[in-house]
Amino acid sequence: MLENYLKLTWRNLVRNSTYSIIIITGLVLAYSACLVIFLFVQSETSYDRQSPDAERIYRVIHDATDDKGTVVSDATTSAALAPVLADNISQIESFVRITPTWGVKGLVRYKSKAFYEQRIFGVDSNFASFFGLKVIAGEPTLRDKRTVAITESIAEKYFGDEDPIDKTLEIQVGQLYRVGAVIEDAPYNMHFHYDILSWIWTEQDYEDYWSAYNFFTYIKLKDGANIADVEPQIQQLYEKYRPKRLDHFYTQPLTDIHLKSKTKWELEANGNQTFVTIFITIGIFILLIASVNYINLSIVQALNRSKEVGVRKVSGAQSRELVDQFLLESTLISIVAFIAAVLVVQGVRPVINIVFDQHLSSLFSLPFYYMPIIFVCAIGAGVLSGLYPAMYLSAFQPAVVLKGIFMPGGGNVWLRKSLVVLQFAISIALISGAVLVFMQVNYLRSKELGFDKDQVIMVPNISDYKDKAKLKEAFKNVRGVESVGASNGILGVGVNSTTSLADKKIGIRNKVDFSWVDEDYLDAIGVELIAGRKFSNADVKDGARKVVLNQKAVMDLGLNDEEAIGALVTQNPYADSVTYYEVIGVVKDFHITSLRTQITPYAFFLFGFQYHSYLTIKANSNDYETLLADLGKAWTAAGPPGPFEYFFLDERYDSLYRTEENFQLIFAILTAISIYIACSGLFAVASYFIKRRTKEIGIRKALGASVSQVTWLVSSGFIRMVIIANLIAWPVTYMFMDEWLNGFAYRISINWLIFAISGVLALLIAIFTIGGQSVKAAQANPIQSLRNE
Repeated sequence: MLENYLKLTWRNLVRNSTYSIIIITGLVLAYSACLVIFLFVQSETSYDRQSPDAERIYRVIHDATDDKGTVVSDATTSAALAPVLADNISQIESFVRITPTWGVKGLVRYKSKAFYEQRIFGVDSNFASFFGLKVIAGEPTLRDKRTVAITESIAEKYFGDEDPIDKTLEIQVGQLYRVGAVIEDAPYNMHFHYDILSWIWTEQDYEDYWSAYNFFTYIKLKDGANIADVEPQIQQLYEKYRPKRLDHFYTQPLTDIHLKSKTKWELEANGNQTFVTIFITIGIFILLIASVNYINLSIVQALNRSKEVGVRKVSGAQSRELVDQFLLESTLISIVAFIAAVLVVQGVRPVINIVFDQHLSSLFSLPFYYMPIIFVCAIGAGVLSGLYPAMYLSAFQPAVVLKGIFMPGGGNVWLRKSLVVLQFAISIALISGAVLVFMQVNYLRSKELGFDKDQVIMVPNISDYKDKAKLKEAFKNVRGVESVGASNGILGVGVNSTTSLADKKIGIRNKVDFSWVDEDYLDAIGVELIAGRKFSNADVKDGARKVVLNQKAVMDLGLNDEEAIGALVTQNPYADSVTYYEVIGVVKDFHITSLRTQITPYAFFLFGFQYHSYLTIKANSNDYETLLADLGKAWTAAGPPGPFEYFFLDERYDSLYRTEENFQLIFAILTAISIYIACSGLFAVASYFIKRRTKEIGIRKALGASVSQVTWLVSSGFIRMVIIANLIAWPVTYMFMDEWLNGFAYRISINWLIFAISGVLALLIAIFTIGGQSVKAAQANPIQSLRNE
């Protein structure tokens, strides 16, 4: 029996090859999209789960609060917090602290090899065991302050085939470290990545070190301990040691950090739970469209299979046997499409990983239980898609069918129309969403930032160079350089510090981000002066403590732009010895990071060269090849210890929106897939509609109907369905996309024209899909359709 069913299935697929190709292609595309989405979701949700104790590890974070009640969620803590927690909270088994280089690269040397490395972390000695990382060679814990652990990649990079254990690395100029261990590279699905780990403190060094929040603190609870019991104790201990502070401390599960954390000063850019949810939803929609497509096409094929069913019923076939036959067909089609989709995904996966900077695993490398589950889901989709067509086809009455007076599908017009409306409603929603995503990304990239990021070249790695003034002067003398400034941070990409600032008269502390800069920095980045003046050479010579604020910082201090000039501000008004800075200028507000966040109060403090890590070069030449070559020569002549490196500020800023740009492209691809599937179904349904009304069209033409009238007769019903689909899709799209746009502090407004454009586009796609068939039917000779009447 099974062999017979298989033969019938194959014959039916070959006999109706056009419909078969449409069905299978749609399912292959749908399954491929769903498999890629599955791999993406699996990748994003796998972060930080490789540690055997992941469920017991938490990161301690805090809400930084100033005197006005402004709250900023911050991932950092003081170095003193962790040992105090471990000593006083019995449920804590161990802790690890991490401090990065905060965007500054360290020059690392071994013999003739010298490279700048950024992922150099100061950690507690138990770092590897805490996170369950494998020690390849050497000691499992760091022995002392001059011992480092390096990754396998770094060992290969500097030592090649040599045994790195007990070898000496120079990290920063003149700082020698012994290689004590080689540990595995950080897995891609870890929320931060490391290259060199140094134990740069003892616990006694930072026992009372509460003032600077430069550390990331992780705690591991004992088996059976409850974090709900631990969190109140963390806050109580903090208030005991810092009674005048308003900050609130709490924890994050390690496995939640990548997708759910939105705190300031993350070690690396995190993922986005919203994107994961959106992609899952789109995957479900695409699978739904493909299933609807199959149902529609199966009903359409009833016209060709009604006599087959009639003959088989007359020959003794039972309805149950016919249902089994049709379900077997749908299941086999689903299995074939699924296998093809697996091959497609395996082929395109490396390209996706490169283009979108992802780490999608091979389907065959997933845990063994994943593939059977996915396969069963594919079979289930096939069964569910084929269930209604199977019941419908098996219910034909043989007497009626074989007399030639039965026209299948007449009583199910409402169902087919509803399915077409559903398909296009989903497609229109995706079109509208894709348009909104494109407009928002374009807005992010084109909005005025408040400073000049174009033709700005950033030169890092000057921290270890003593004669920074000499290097700056060498760059200023290069042809094509307009100005050169120095700073300890990078404006526009968030590598800046945070402090509190209070006016001397008012004394209320306000949170501000800040940079230490030299007298030429503000000119180099092109911020607009609103009041007062910028820094001058005279300020440097006098050694006076000067500061320039943006408008938001001035407003938070309770002043206006003019009142701020000459005001004295301090970082800690409650200290025994207070240091004041004179406000000499106010600049227009600007964005220090992406447009996801509001403009923040900002301060530029005038400080000497010893605090600077970057030179900012404003160029006035478009011949970058010559300019960069000359800058490299100037660097070499000035004599810094390492190689010349640089980057363009506008490129670094654009990288902030790479996630949104990838999202835009993926959204567009998935939208295109959904449109293709919907249009293929519409094409088949239109073919069926025209076939059913062939004689009616012939009669109308014989009675004098024009080509345009017949074309409208065929097309008008589908156009109405698309209009109805628009009315359904628009409010749903508005709701979801408005929620996504609310994730940006600066966003576009949702204009009704966007929906009108998507509606017209969907209408044009539908007309293009059915137009050829409509015109062909209208131009057909009525004699051909009426010759037997």
